[in-house]
Amino acid sequence: MIISALVTGEPILLIGSHGTAKTMLARSIARSLGLKFIAYDASKALFEDVIGFPNPESLKNGKLEYVSSDISIWDKEFILIDEVSRASPSMQNKWLEIIRSRQLMGKKIESLKYIFAAMNPATDSYVGTTTLDEAFVGRFAFIVKVPEATDMSREDIIKIINNVSEDDAVAVKEFHLNNNVVSNELKEIVAEANKIIEKIDNKYSNIVANYVANICKNFEEHEVKLDGRRLGMIKRNIIAYLTIKILKYDEDYVKKNMNQIFYDCLNSSLPFPATGEDVKQEIIQFVHIKSFSEDSSSVSFAFYKETHNKCQNTAKFIIESYDKLDYFHLHRLISKFLEITSLEKAKNSEELLGIYFTVRQLTKFLQQNANKVPLDIQTKIYTRYLRLTSIISPLLNYNMRGLSNILTSILSEDTRNFYKKPKMLVIDKEELDIPFRLLFNLSFTEKRSVAINYNTLEELKGFLSYKKEEKIKNENISFSKK
Repeated sequence: MIISALVTGEPILLIGSHGTAKTMLARSIARSLGLKFIAYDASKALFEDVIGFPNPESLKNGKLEYVSSDISIWDKEFILIDEVSRASPSMQNKWLEIIRSRQLMGKKIESLKYIFAAMNPATDSYVGTTTLDEAFVGRFAFIVKVPEATDMSREDIIKIINNVSEDDAVAVKEFHLNNNVVSNELKEIVAEANKIIEKIDNKYSNIVANYVANICKNFEEHEVKLDGRRLGMIKRNIIAYLTIKILKYDEDYVKKNMNQIFYDCLNSSLPFPATGEDVKQEIIQFVHIKSFSEDSSSVSFAFYKETHNKCQNTAKFIIESYDKLDYFHLHRLISKFLEITSLEKAKNSEELLGIYFTVRQLTKFLQQNANKVPLDIQTKIYTRYLRLTSIISPLLNYNMRGLSNILTSILSEDTRNFYKKPKMLVIDKEELDIPFRLLFNLSFTEKRSVAINYNTLEELKGFLSYKKEEKIKNENISFSKK
């Protein structure tokens, strides 16, 4: 994402906890690009520090010029505005002009190429931080969450442990021998991307624009509004991100993984983490799936079908061979199952339903064998199940009650209580059963679970086809052709 921002040259906002090396990241990028860099602390910097003082000599001649200093902005090429969430509203307004138009007091900052900003999450853990004004955040094309070390791979964690920044261990010069070593790789990637981005835009512009238009419409259904500037940013971000992915891999890779690429880029293009607007990740994912599937003619579904077959085969193998598997092999198979049933792979609501049936099959097996399945494995599968139901619930416009009881009981009760497994009941009246749990709504009442009767997607489709002209109602459901 960050390289994509370097390609477009649009401002980027980094959100991360203390110690996530936001400042070092910006400084290292500037060094790699060979650009003159400065980091301003927005909570402390005075306006005079940034702009400098008027030059008396130029004023005599009727021209407004400023006396430059080491910390003034006029000759800088890459700036980091740090601690923006701690800056006063008046100071944020002054930074807004720089971020918006790369000018100050109406005078253009000719040399300025890149603008990064950084903030801690606006939570109770950080005294003095606040969420940002929507107009202020609206000037940042990318809003990127910087990961914690605990979210990284072991290989990356070791790299972080071995890294020594120029602010660390300043008395030990030997630690800093590599700090000034500059690679041209980043500069070359950005240059190559700028050469082909117009071609990529010509090829994918309509696909991306339709997707973004769908995003706007589908978010509005959830009373979430995105303005025109944000929609344009999302479109440009995706084009730049596609360009970087094509350079890193190839175009076949991009076509095969376009669903995930669009979703990842959308997540880093939305303002909500900075403004504090409460838009749940489940809503974002649902909006993406719906928006992407509405223009699905551009996407090949062969990869999904192949993956879904693997998913079904893996679940079947786990169920049939469970008694023969040791913990190591079972854990490895469960990890594989979770990987290939990743909800990000679903390109439309029908595929999401297909994933549901496979997850349901394994969930039902775990419920029936709760006394002999390790608790951590149950937790992982039930978590996936809850995630699935939370995403599909907007599709039904129904608040699915009782679902959280599954995970809550696992996490809060001890093992002895948990192994008192609930009874499995089956409702025989299929015409009443199917609408209420169309996409796997499992209700819990006094620790008795109610399960859907249909074992295959084909059976469900057949029933819906049969009932498509009818309207069925009872106290819990309302189902029609729509």
